[in-house]
Amino acid sequence: MTRTTPPATAPGPRARVLRLSATTTRAGAVRVSLRVTAAARVRVTLLRRTVRATPRRVVLRRIGAPVTRSLTTGRRTITFTPARRLAPGRYVVRLRFLTPVAGQVTRSVPLRVVRRPA
Repeated sequence: MTRTTPPATAPGPRARVLRLSATTTRAGAVRVSLRVTAAARVRVTLLRRTVRATPRRVVLRRIGAPVTRSLTTGRRTITFTPARRLAPGRYVVRLRFLTPVAGQVTRSVPLRVVRRPA
């Protein structure tokens, strides 16, 4: 009896982010635009960036629950609304791939919220 090994299956294309940007809308929602090279499952987290005086260090605190989406290849937009309107300040939008093919890929982009004149 002859045994043969099954043909090796090549892993799918590695998912990468080619472009990532974040903006706020007039309604207070956060819009994250990205371009993905392969289908992947991603998690987007909004973090508030503050600086502590002593000892001087940057602290990131999560705002609301992370948003998880399954995306296909190409340009994609994820829009989510925090429970409360964002206060003026500096934020960070963190994007993390959850797909095993992508590995541990995390990208971050700064977001600045300014008070709009009435």
